[in-house]
Order: sequence, then structure tokens, then C-alpha cells
Amino acid sequence: MQNVLPVRYPLITTLPQIADIISILGYYPETKPWICNNFIQLVFYNKPMADKNTSTISLRGGFLEIYNRIEHSPFFPCPFIQKKYLLRKEAENKWNSITDFIIYNINHGQYVYLCIDMYYIPYYLNNFEKRHGRHLLFIYGYDLMQKLLYIADFFENGKYKFKTISFDIFEEAYYKLDLSKPFDFDEEIFVINYSSKADINLDPEAIKNSLTDYLFSENIHYNYPLDLFTKHRYTNNEGNVVSIINRSFGYGISFYSELREFIFRLSQHGVLQHDIRLFDVIHDHKLMMLFRINYLGEHQCLKKS
Repeated sequence: MQNVLPVRYPLITTLPQIADIISILGYYPETKPWICNNFIQLVFYNKPMADKNTSTISLRGGFLEIYNRIEHSPFFPCPFIQKKYLLRKEAENKWNSITDFIIYNINHGQYVYLCIDMYYIPYYLNNFEKRHGRHLLFIYGYDLMQKLLYIADFFENGKYKFKTISFDIFEEAYYKLDLSKPFDFDEEIFVINYSSKADINLDPEAIKNSLTDYLFSENIHYNYPLDLFTKHRYTNNEGNVVSIINRSFGYGISFYSELREFIFRLSQHGVLQHDIRLFDVIHDHKLMMLFRINYLGEHQCLKKS
């Protein structure tokens, strides 16, 4: 028996929280107006290094939607997606194995999102049998005959891929995850399902407002609450907070000047942490703009002049 829930390769592949949701939405044409209305504004901030005594920083950034989320969830609000979570212990107490839990939810049309140790999974080339590391894994199907799960994440060379993994390897990566040190969402399992009840229309006015904010590097029309992200917390080996540093955010097209300055500092000092996803953000942002232009053109929302 095989059951694979629908997914499509996503337009946005910068962060798993967006890529996984867009991979679900991409299968359903009725979600296109909502996608078109969103993913316009960019946000960035300078993240202090782990050593609070150093003056060097690491630039972070992405689509504004990723910062518009509620506590106890790695996901942003989407009218087509329903999600709930339970603790790992709850699933383990109710089902004979975590694989049985996943099969049950897939059979009920629900995708599963949970934390594993990358050390045990061959697709994570930088971690496999080299170093332990946690990561959230997106699961969208199974094959009982071959004893495989269908999974998605940033695997080989950080590229977003759809893969299969054996029940045994997956369970080893799940059960051997070290939970002794606190980490975001490692104790929770998220269950996600697509909802066709949402009725979202194309909103040219909202698109114009978001583009205005982007072009003027402002966050006026859709002032998403960033309270969850304004403070960077340093923790010690026991997971206790030892210091807190405030973050300041920037928006829109000024992301490019900030990135240019960051690259200059990197070339001058060579000691700053760099994140290649900054360039992926730009790539994804332009793909989304092209998608939006084409979609607006198809629906006669653009003037020829």
C-alpha cells in the first residue's frame, strides 16, 4: 500500500517553513491569488555572533511572512493551511511507533513536520556520520511494501529536494535525537492539512501597498508583529539564557545596500559568518515577482503602458 499526499516543487526554497507550505499550495490552482498577494516584502537584521564580546555580525534576512507567526509554530498564517501540534511523548504513548503515527496521519490527509538528527540520514552530506544536528523534516507520504517515507528538506548541497527514506533509518534519526538541550520545536510534532474552504481573490490594492513598502524600504501597510524576533538570546550549554541583545530590522529594497556593505566587510575581514541563503532570498524574490507579473497579466490587471 502506498499513500503520497500531493506536493509540487516550490517557487520559494530559501527556508523550509516557506518551501514546505508552498510545495503543498502549488498543487492547488485556487491558491495562486493568495500567493500572488503575498511574498513581496523583504526584511533583514544584523544578528550578533555567538561570542557576545566580538563586534562582528552576521546578516540574516528573508520574506516578511516568515516573521509573521505565532508562538509554538514554525509556520506563517495561511488561509489554506490548517495546523496543530502535539508533544512527541503524546504520539509515542498513543502509537506503537512514530512511523505508525505518520501513516495514520497521512491516511487522514495530514502532512507531518517533526525534528530529527541529521547525523543518521545520508542526504545531509555535511552531517551524515560526521556531526549531530537537529532539523525539522517534512513528511508527505509512505510506501508500506518498500517500507519508505516520502520526505522533503534541504539535503544535498543545501538544495530543496523530495526524497524517500527507509522506516529504519528515519526512526533511528527520530529516536536518537538528543532532547537534553532545549531547541525550537524539537519537542513538538506538527500535523498539517490543506483546507479548500478558503476563498481568496486577487487583491491588486494589497499588492500595490506591499510594493510601495518594498520600494521605499518601509513597513507601513502590513506592520507584522516582530516581537518574537526582536531579541537575540544567548544560552549556555545548559540552555539557560545568559544575555539578551536587541535586534533592529530593515525592510525592502534597502536589503541590497545592506548586503553589499556586508559583502564588503566580509572581504575586508574574512571573519564574519556568511549565509548563502541571502542570495537565495534574492533569487526567490525575483522568481516570485516574475510569477506575479505573469499572473497579473493573465488576469488583465496590468496596463500596457
